[in-house]
Amino acid sequence: MVAMVITMTVFGIGTMTYLNVMRAAFSGRQARAVLLLNEAAIRARDDRKFFNEVTEAGDLRIVRKADLYHGLAGLYLLAYVVEDSTGRQLAAKRILVNADE
Repeated sequence: MVAMVITMTVFGIGTMTYLNVMRAAFSGRQARAVLLLNEAAIRARDDRKFFNEVTEAGDLRIVRKADLYHGLAGLYLLAYVVEDSTGRQLAAKRILVNADE
């Protein structure tokens, strides 16, 4: 009887651990979203594009929002969000860019 209780307790703890790891796992889709996000941020900085834009990349949508940082001329805060077709956010990033450089 005691062995059965110990076995069931260990099984329960193992199941909870497995489910937490699976829920928190970094999926391939999220990895692709982060890659697209980083590429878009580098491209915008290099091309000096500081305006709002929505770009489609397959089944993912990259939304870029550009604002002046605290009203300072030449300093932009670029906020990027990658969403899937259902609108669920997969990745987000904010970068500060000096437009005068």
